[in-house]
Amino acid sequence: GIEWGIPDKKKRTFYFGKADIPFSEKDSDFSKAAEIGYSKAMLDLQGSFIRDAFGKHAGETINSYENDDSTNKREFEDLPRGGAIEQIFDRVTQLAGAKLDAELRKLGVQVEGLTEERKKTLYAEKFTQDIMKKAFGSMSGLVPVQTYIAKAPVGDGYEIGVVAVMSKKTRDIARDMRLKRPSLITGKGKAIKDFLPTDKKGFLQEYGLRLVYDETGAPVLLSYGRWGVSLQDMKGRFANRKMQIAQNTALNKADQAIQEFINVNLSFSDDVKTGQV
Repeated sequence: GIEWGIPDKKKRTFYFGKADIPFSEKDSDFSKAAEIGYSKAMLDLQGSFIRDAFGKHAGETINSYENDDSTNKREFEDLPRGGAIEQIFDRVTQLAGAKLDAELRKLGVQVEGLTEERKKTLYAEKFTQDIMKKAFGSMSGLVPVQTYIAKAPVGDGYEIGVVAVMSKKTRDIARDMRLKRPSLITGKGKAIKDFLPTDKKGFLQEYGLRLVYDETGAPVLLSYGRWGVSLQDMKGRFANRKMQIAQNTALNKADQAIQEFINVNLSFSDDVKTGQV
């Protein structure tokens, strides 16, 4: 009953991502492949969120610019969720003259001596970068709620899927954790050990992050990191060392998931491809 990317009655928005695991469970490298698959599934999920957030912030920004212009008002239809980049550029390049100069200056661009076409190009680039920053900034508080592994429809491999949720509550909790302050948001919870699997086999079904509440009602992050050691590596004098490396890798992955929830790191990548915006 979930509508992906659309807020429900409780103002929660759900997203999902999935990835392949090109191994069978009988393979000694399955644990590594499953962890890598989880990371890819999260990246797929985060990509869906960013596309939605980009379109939302772009629509809001364009509308605010247009509402400020009393001499040239235009009505814009709602931007479709995701995949709206070309439409956004079309809108941006319609803004011209003194209005465009003012907006360029807001973005820190010196407009004196620029041709009109160059102004529009610069504005489109700055606009996109600014909106992308907002979209990335909005991702703090995106928390996985369920992970599942299923047999692939064809072949011997598997698929891993992740479902995550974003709401004002999860964003506020992430902000409180980032600022290292007690959260005003509380919930009915239980002792941490009661959230954990009861046996080793149960732990093998857990991936990634969980947001729960402890016995005092305070929000708590549980992070499951995992890695593996192949059967070949368990032989010989370096077996113990390789076991330690695997444990440290798992710990680092668990820590990384917490950091991503609290404060997403921002980076830009410019990739020029002919025929694409």
